[in-house]
Amino acid sequence: MNRQALIIDDSKTAFLVLSRMLKPYGIEATHAISGDLGIELLHSKVFDVIFLDQMMPDKTGTETIQEIKQHPDWSSIPVMMFTAKAGLEYEKEVRSLGAVGVLPKELNSEEIEKALTKIELWDPESDKRFELKIDRRQPTSDEKLRVWLESFLENQFSPELSKKVKNATDDLRRDTIHYSKRMLNELAKTDKQQAMLQEVKGQTDYLKQLFHNSFKQYRLISLLLGFGLLGIGATLAWLLYQDSLKSSDQEELIAMVQGLKQQNVELKEFISTNYYYEPDSNEEAIAEIPPEDGIEPIRLIGIDATGKYLTAKSQQGYMFQVSDQGLVDNGAVTYFYLNANCSGDAYVELLSGMVFRRDDSLFYTNLNAGEDSLLPMSIQEESVGCQSYQGVAKQLKQKSINDLTVTGVDDISYQLR
Repeated sequence: MNRQALIIDDSKTAFLVLSRMLKPYGIEATHAISGDLGIELLHSKVFDVIFLDQMMPDKTGTETIQEIKQHPDWSSIPVMMFTAKAGLEYEKEVRSLGAVGVLPKELNSEEIEKALTKIELWDPESDKRFELKIDRRQPTSDEKLRVWLESFLENQFSPELSKKVKNATDDLRRDTIHYSKRMLNELAKTDKQQAMLQEVKGQTDYLKQLFHNSFKQYRLISLLLGFGLLGIGATLAWLLYQDSLKSSDQEELIAMVQGLKQQNVELKEFISTNYYYEPDSNEEAIAEIPPEDGIEPIRLIGIDATGKYLTAKSQQGYMFQVSDQGLVDNGAVTYFYLNANCSGDAYVELLSGMVFRRDDSLFYTNLNAGEDSLLPMSIQEESVGCQSYQGVAKQLKQKSINDLTVTGVDDISYQLR
């Protein structure tokens, strides 16, 4: 009865050459292309010897022999490493794991007989009667070359390639984890900023509504007070007129009434100048600055909370604030820069369509500028030099040098006449 050999090798060429060289010695070979498939065959079939390759796709030869030798039914099966890997250290390692030796893949009949003799599957003395029947044909040059090339790729090229792939995979994994954490942090910041913006917007809407209602109340009070004073003045004037022929004391009273009427007119002008609100679309502006030197008329539409600045609007729709000297002035305006050291384009935290003064020059934000949430890297205030910015993103508009033909606003004194 022929003996059975299990050849575990992912190279089909190596299997065909070795199985053909084993056949004259009465040994039939079964092929497994991986360590896992070899383990499955051991569960279903009995083998007299195992030839085991070192480099395979799933398990290495050393990992496979450890699993074989740990199983009680297979531990006695002789295992011969069938590999191009050589060296005393490697042979020492596999022997310690239970291998009987190493059969090089540079096959020849002498190496086969030496290996079979070692595992007691062939004895040249006792099997002399078969000597003439044994075909000791050596592998062809082409077979040797193919086996050697496959072994070289397995033992030299594949480990290096696997190492490079592993390193690249580790780098990719680290980069993925790093950028994932960074993205999650940015998303958390964005959510926090959105929450802050919603809170600020709610407070701003409340203040705007409160300010709007207050101006309505001021307007109503001023009208009532004006009508009241007019009524009182008219009554007193009528009474004084009826008693115009009386004594000089009555003449002094008439003069007093005239003074009261003048004060009433001045009071009305003061109230209309200092207490008003931004009109609705169907209401007219509270005042208008007439044209001068070709400049189109400017409408006054409001006053700031401090009462220091009037809010004006040009025919082109650009708004600006006028100081008590009649000059365009928005107070201190801070510049924001997207680059460090205050370089590049400057941005301002103003509404779209605003004209403002900075460094004795006029600038403006485009009327159609959208809401841009930007994260500055540096800022510059009028009284302070360039500083780095460490805050949150802001709604910024890019500033441009004032263009009279665009804004309709010139650097002149705007005075009511």
